[in-house]
Amino acid sequence: MKKEGEGFLKDLDYDDNNTLLPYNIIDDEYANNKYNEPKILITTSRTPSQRLTQFQKEMRIIFPNSVRINRGNTVIKELVKVCQENQFTDLIILHENRGVPDGMIISHMPYG
Repeated sequence: MKKEGEGFLKDLDYDDNNTLLPYNIIDDEYANNKYNEPKILITTSRTPSQRLTQFQKEMRIIFPNSVRINRGNTVIKELVKVCQENQFTDLIILHENRGVPDGMIISHMPYG
């Protein structure tokens, strides 16, 4: 009975979805997340209102392992560079219209 169970488990190992189709890293952008935790940078538009700053603080609590920074005069190109240098996996930029938070730009950082 035990040998039958071991044989059955061995057959299952070869029939999962990862072995039926050839694997390609392009197919799964989060393939390394089983080994690395996501690290998220949260920032705002250049001159955030109090409401947007409060919303940013709340988003920091919602997303685990996230960091919030004041953007100031930093351009997006420099933000992306900072994210890559500090191994952030994602960048979230919060936006507002007339003092009301109304948008969120989420960008996944490329590997390497």
